[in-house]
Amino acid sequence: MLVHSNTAGSLRAEQAGQYLHLHWNEGQREDAMIVELFDRVLTYLLQTGWRRILVNQQRMQSSSPEVQSWFRADWLPHAASQLGPSRAAIVVGQDVFTRLATVSLMRDATLTVAEFPDFSYQLFHYEQEAQRWLVG
Repeated sequence: MLVHSNTAGSLRAEQAGQYLHLHWNEGQREDAMIVELFDRVLTYLLQTGWRRILVNQQRMQSSSPEVQSWFRADWLPHAASQLGPSRAAIVVGQDVFTRLATVSLMRDATLTVAEFPDFSYQLFHYEQEAQRWLVG
């Protein structure tokens, strides 16, 4: 079920597995649209009580340094503190720069998420692997 969509990507509720699926669109994305999607992610997870998300970055390009900084310093700590026990499966992008940015971002965020031991994430190359880990 489509929950929200904008030029940056779309959110779908996977009812059977009770997780949210964030699929980033290909090409450049406006920072405001990225922030809007992340805000919708947190709102939906809090409303439903779900605590799992699959993020598909396969076709996306890297975000701006400003959005990466906002995600690391603001959104992620806020989301982790609000959600409690939760899981994120991230399917890394095909673009080498996007992959490097994701790995770097999550490595840098490790200190942040270490404060929230009930939050876990894993990086994957294929969506099926990510789904199995997420619902397993």
